[in-house]
Amino acid sequence: MTGCRQRSAVCPVIGRWLWLVALLALSGCTLMPVDLPGSDTRAARANTELGLAYLEEGRPAAARDVLLKAVELDSRLAGAQAALAVAHSQLGESREARERFLAAIGLEPEDASIRNNYGVHLCADGDYAEAQRQFTLALAAPDYRTPERVLSNAGACAISEGDTARARIFLEQALVHEPLHAPALLRLSRLAYQEGALDLAWGWLRRLERSQELDAAGLDLAVAISERLGDTEAAAAYREARMRLGERGGDSSDALLRLGE
Repeated sequence: MTGCRQRSAVCPVIGRWLWLVALLALSGCTLMPVDLPGSDTRAARANTELGLAYLEEGRPAAARDVLLKAVELDSRLAGAQAALAVAHSQLGESREARERFLAAIGLEPEDASIRNNYGVHLCADGDYAEAQRQFTLALAAPDYRTPERVLSNAGACAISEGDTARARIFLEQALVHEPLHAPALLRLSRLAYQEGALDLAWGWLRRLERSQELDAAGLDLAVAISERLGDTEAAAAYREARMRLGERGGDSSDALLRLGE
């Protein structure tokens, strides 16, 4: 959304410059907002790319600073508005995040990624009905290539709301589109474990493990399931793997930072 929409002589130059900006940002450097001569839109796009790099690095405060500059330069860039909304959301600035999400949607009403991110934000705010409405609109967007991400987030939101039956429907629909979708598999496994369906929980988790290494959340769940099943050897192996992984936790997620998909 933030790249050059049309070919021009300046695109290759800007592309090389933005690559350097992203490299510096990801190496830990904090860069000042960018001003490029001759075009506010070019500078706004450059700041948007820099803000996205900061978000990928887990630095929402730095992202917010440069993204505010981006929308100041060109408030019509939906990508800048959406990225700024994500930064605000990650900083716990709910009202500002909503305002920026709505601005982005006003500019690109059929952008499913923006609506998906907005749905995640609304769900975190406890506005479950509006979150599900945004997920539904995202799924209806033409030519959206990754509906499994929206469905998985809709499932996670239904879990937060306490509607596990609806959550299971969303998550299983996600697997229809992508049978090895990690967030959906992990959430289905956790749901089954919480309901005492240990064999089913183990089946979902093993399906995930056959496709990729388990993350911290997956290893924690593997330990819990193995212990409940009485498989002490497997539990010990997963516990050791979890210790090697360190303190990194959390859940496989489709939540934010899907702005370009």
